Amino acid sequence: MKKILSGLIVASSLLATTAFAAGTVTAVDADQIDTTKCVLLDAPVKVNLSANVSGVYQCNDTDNSIRIATCHSSGSRSGPKELNCAQIGKDASNNPVFNDSSCSATVTKFTVPVSFSGFAASSTGGSIGEVPLTGKCDTTELKKQSVFSY
Repeated sequence: MKKILSGLIVASSLLATTAFAAGTVTAVDADQIDTTKCVLLDAPVKVNLSANVSGVYQCNDTDNSIRIATCHSSGSRSGPKELNCAQIGKDASNNPVFNDSSCSATVTKFTVPVSFSGFAASSTGGSIGEVPLTGKCDTTELKKQSVFSY
């Protein structure tokens, strides 16, 4: 997880000043994320995922951000459970985006009935937030996360 976070920090520090077309949510693979895969980058970034960790990213020109979500195939599996609300970024209007739609400045926790979870973050600021998954950890599940839909 530390390697993923390092990659996010490096990626966010390399953001270009000019926005381009919004990218699709893409699985992190063994290749570098270069300027052809993410036009917001000034230089290639290598995200090293640990064994059994899946990850996806998106370059978004709407708010000039890079978003990432990860999970581990044998990670968190208890439920129902209460999760802390975490601001994981800001939208194009500079409004906070949380790890669950029920979260706000006054709502600080939410309960999920599912047993799988991952983590999401955005280079627009905030923190890394735990996010519920509706099934076993894989790139398909990660692509459904709200961090990619604002």
